[in-house]
Order: sequence, then structure tokens, then C-alpha cells
Amino acid sequence: MLVVEAERRIPWTKPVDIEVSDDTDSPKLGGHVGGGFFAAFADGSVKFVPKDTDPSTLRALFSKAGGEAVKLR
Repeated sequence: MLVVEAERRIPWTKPVDIEVSDDTDSPKLGGHVGGGFFAAFADGSVKFVPKDTDPSTLRALFSKAGGEAVKLR
């Protein structure tokens, strides 16, 4: 994922990285559309990520190392 909807207000002119690690809760994402959030991916696609997505899947989506098998509904 390159761009996601964050729950907190972040001006588009001053983008902020979202910290994700194995030992913290999932970041607060979404807020504009009920039930999840939209994310833009490096391949140019935009997908809806449901709010009930498993936390390990979210961490894999945020991983810069890649290689994890990820399947979105």
C-alpha cells in the first residue's frame, strides 16, 4: 500500500507516515466510508480493505519487504 485513508486528519500537502509494527495495535484507518478504508497500491490499483481484515494481513500489506501472501476479499 502506498496511500491509505487515515482516521485522523492529515493535510494532503503534508503527508505523514503511518507506523506499523508487530508489537502495536493496528493503525486507525478509514473514517470516510463505513466498514473499512480505501488503499492505493504500488501497481496502480485502488482496493477497499474491510475493517475486519486480520491484523496479520494488514501488517503484510504495510510491509516494504514483501513476499507475504495476501488475499483481500
